[in-house]
Amino acid sequence: LTPEKTYKASTASGAITLEIGQQISIDLNIVDSKQISLTAHQVFIQLTHQKTQQAITYTCTETITDKKSEKKSYKLLLDPDSSAAEFDYLSGIYKVDLIVGDSSIKAPILWHMFDLDLRFVGEAGDETKRRIAQATDISRQESSSPAGSRRAFTPNAIIGSGPTTAKPEIDHMFRAPEKRAPPFLALTFTILCLIPLLGLIIAWSVIGFNISNFKFSISNIIFHAGLISICYLYFVYWCRLDMFTTLKYLSILGVPTFLAGHRVLRAQVIAKQQQTVSSTQSLNVKK
Repeated sequence: LTPEKTYKASTASGAITLEIGQQISIDLNIVDSKQISLTAHQVFIQLTHQKTQQAITYTCTETITDKKSEKKSYKLLLDPDSSAAEFDYLSGIYKVDLIVGDSSIKAPILWHMFDLDLRFVGEAGDETKRRIAQATDISRQESSSPAGSRRAFTPNAIIGSGPTTAKPEIDHMFRAPEKRAPPFLALTFTILCLIPLLGLIIAWSVIGFNISNFKFSISNIIFHAGLISICYLYFVYWCRLDMFTTLKYLSILGVPTFLAGHRVLRAQVIAKQQQTVSSTQSLNVKK
């Protein structure tokens, strides 16, 4: 068959007639525009009765035609005699559609390949008889066929684990937020925390501060810049950052600050020791 074109048989209805005792085999190869073989996750053949719109769907069997290239084909062997019960013994013309679905395909492929005239021996069920009687309106209805209902009660590759009922509605209640302190208490706590900093600023303005021992070395600059950056990071964390992001930035700032601080303290200890030794020597000279 030519892809996307419907095959018309030489019969009056244009459908392929399948008599009792006959079978039909459908063999499919899926290729792309470059004729490269493709593998699809879902390949179905659906037969829909023209009058009653009763439908039954079959899964195509995947087989490997070439082991070297792992070329695959999809086959379906339809035996009306053994499948008569699934069709509810409803004879007539069925529309045969190919359904292909895969994650690499933007839209599922639905191809009306041909029509099939099936003949069954047996009496149709009550539901099918009702559908035949209302065939003029059945195309507007959306109800499953008896075959589909029967098939749904057993696990099926298409239907799954059978029909299910609606689950009870889940009423989830989030945990109520914990009570916060009154605004007055929060403001008082903030002021108490700022009092030592305010006292330090006032003391510096009154008695001044001694920076004579500060040496403009690289370690000193890195250490004090790191301390200022860490204080600013705490402020940003208090405003908008989360704990994990803050810890990531703190680890980046903390390592050079620690190393520089260790070097600064070591330099101060050495300078103090040298100053002590020099003062002791000056006293000995005076004596």
